[in-house]
Amino acid sequence: MEYKGTEDCRLSGDGKRNYMEPLAQEIFELVMVKIREQAAYNRDAYKELVEETIDYFNERGKIDDDDNVEFIRDQLMDMWEQVETELGEE
Repeated sequence: MEYKGTEDCRLSGDGKRNYMEPLAQEIFELVMVKIREQAAYNRDAYKELVEETIDYFNERGKIDDDDNVEFIRDQLMDMWEQVETELGEE
């Protein structure tokens, strides 16, 4: 499965849009690819994949000192309930 990026928002389970910073959205989409590939469907695995993906973006120079990594991490972890719902529907 190849990662290609996506839009800057997602629908939550209640139909509301959860807006994310574009960089956080890009990281989120790659995390979702990885979580499906690894069949890692629990919060600890999700958190680990978030950390790995942030590190990956950092190593590739896609995250710089101006990016608030802690805020991005918090945004991604706040998406867990939506992730859990989406994965449960597959």
